[in-house]
Amino acid sequence: MNPRKLSFILIALVLFLFGNGFQVSAASTASKLNASCTWSINSETASPYLSDDSILTSFMFAQGMALHVSCDRSIAYVYVLFDRAPSLYTVTTSHGTQNAGIFGFLHELITLEKTSTEVILNLNPGRVASIFFYGEGTLPSDVQVWKTPANDADLLVLAAHSDDEALYFGPAIVKSIAAGKTVQVAYLTQHFASRRRPHETLDSLWVLGVRNYPIFGLWPDRQATTIEQGYALFPKDDVTAYEVGLIRRFKPEVILSHDFAGEYGHGAHMVLSDVLKQAILLSGDEKAYAQSAVVYGTFTPSKVYIHLYAVNPILLDVYTPIPSYNNKSPLQVARDAYEKHVSQHIWPLQVIDYTVGDVRKFGLYYTSVGLDTSNDLFQHILIKPEIKPRPDYDPHPDPTPSDQKNQSAELFKIVLGSCILLALLIGLITLFIQRRRQ
Repeated sequence: MNPRKLSFILIALVLFLFGNGFQVSAASTASKLNASCTWSINSETASPYLSDDSILTSFMFAQGMALHVSCDRSIAYVYVLFDRAPSLYTVTTSHGTQNAGIFGFLHELITLEKTSTEVILNLNPGRVASIFFYGEGTLPSDVQVWKTPANDADLLVLAAHSDDEALYFGPAIVKSIAAGKTVQVAYLTQHFASRRRPHETLDSLWVLGVRNYPIFGLWPDRQATTIEQGYALFPKDDVTAYEVGLIRRFKPEVILSHDFAGEYGHGAHMVLSDVLKQAILLSGDEKAYAQSAVVYGTFTPSKVYIHLYAVNPILLDVYTPIPSYNNKSPLQVARDAYEKHVSQHIWPLQVIDYTVGDVRKFGLYYTSVGLDTSNDLFQHILIKPEIKPRPDYDPHPDPTPSDQKNQSAELFKIVLGSCILLALLIGLITLFIQRRRQ
């Protein structure tokens, strides 16, 4: 055969392999099956609110109600957005029954043990916003697969309200996660009186890269403009017990919290950071708030940073793109996260890198490992040994569910394709050398 023709054939084969590889990759994406499914509750057509993709509508399941869904294709995943945190419920297929709702996640993904074209959700009394059914493959990136709160966090972010995690701590969270740190977020207040805000919070945290489910506080949001008003709404001893318990539970090496002046003068922000001054000392005293000491043991963090604190200041780099965040900067990711808080856009607040609110600026309020000589929140912090969670505590060690058989098949295809490609390239090089010698 003419060497020129053989070269064209080999090049065509290479292009085919690349094209086929892209097709395989695209085909591995899990498809949403909602539109091709039949939905019924106790033999009657189910409410359209369950499948309208909106968190602003919902359906109340009464005792004894069961959602029966039948699809043209096999279901691999069930993704439920609850209007309020669920109690225990079950998911039944022809292969058996799985328990769900164990951890009370507002957004919960159930990975079926075996795929099935029919699923029955035996939901206990409770309100559900939306349900999604997916086939086999890689789930869309906005499907949230939450892990339980961290056993041993590197960073604990103490925020007063939902949206503060993005407004003041977003870039710091992003940089920490990109550096391989485990980040736990805990709030002083909760917003369950609002239909939107709990969902917006989870959506924002997911964009930031947080994968451990957040802790919502004990108190509803209340406006205060002074620390005195703040303590009237959020009693000091109760908040101290709460913060000490969080430190002992999550054992963070580093803690971030609010500006002592309340960012824009909010009393809840002031209370949270003011209490922290004592909480970081009391958390190591087994006699203080003994109940949480018995449950979690004692612990003292290595470093505590306060937003905008002028003593021992650091200035975070929030502009350098991060590959694992699609080459977006920490500042841009934080702004993307704040966009999820749609209900709060009525206020003139933004994620900013200047003046009051500057997300770059933190000050080292407390340290047991020495002062900083760089703009690194984790400077002087020794790398912790990996601590594997108890099997009964965290059943989702892998935040991205996948079918192991599919993974093995895809890996085989990749290896085989690489070998063939290498052989073809060697052939092309050999032909080129032979033609040069002629």
